[in-house]
Amino acid sequence: MPNIDEDARRWQMEISANAAAGLRYWRQDVRGITAATLARRCSELGFPVTRVAISKIENNSRQGKLEVSELIVLARALRIAPVQLLYPHIPDGRVEYLPHSVVRETVALDWFVGRGKMHLDAHDQKLLEIAQRSSPDELSENRRKLDENREYDEAVLRVQILDELGTLEQEAAQAFIRLRHPSLAGDSEQAVKARDAIGQRLTKVMADIDGVLYDLKSLGMVVNDEDHRYG
Repeated sequence: MPNIDEDARRWQMEISANAAAGLRYWRQDVRGITAATLARRCSELGFPVTRVAISKIENNSRQGKLEVSELIVLARALRIAPVQLLYPHIPDGRVEYLPHSVVRETVALDWFVGRGKMHLDAHDQKLLEIAQRSSPDELSENRRKLDENREYDEAVLRVQILDELGTLEQEAAQAFIRLRHPSLAGDSEQAVKARDAIGQRLTKVMADIDGVLYDLKSLGMVVNDEDHRYG
């Protein structure tokens, strides 16, 4: 372990204890499998994590150490998302996701996967200046938070656009399923109206998908349009 002060060490042990609790919870309480079985699954995935190593992780007896490779393969072997090991008490838990920064685990989750903010307590700078209720130091601190939020937003833009694309594609797929439902077959007035309504919404969704694909291409991402066609 690197030479760090006691408070930093405390946080390191705290965050690894969360992962320890998450691993034990998902392995034992949810999946109901032994450490040996989990170790075998990890080996089958191509990265061995021994039964002894799993026991040490669960007991948080490795000086706060958990390799990224271990986190990934353990989560895969447990059929969960890696972030569920770091924040095992979603949605109701709270976590010290950074030293001295305690938030709801859902807030930490959103930040971790690119859907949140660096600082939820940052305010509109101009409004603070107009209100004249903040000290120069408070204004400077708020400006710093806004700058960090902006940098974060720019960095995770692709993630957020992909989230939007995924939502639109799910809606399009569901629309095509509904259009093929037997109840919408035939020429009855009700069936025709239903098909028209679904068709109009589907046209809008497909146009939105084209717009999102354009946004992704403008960010330099390689997009195969044929992978995003339905019907």
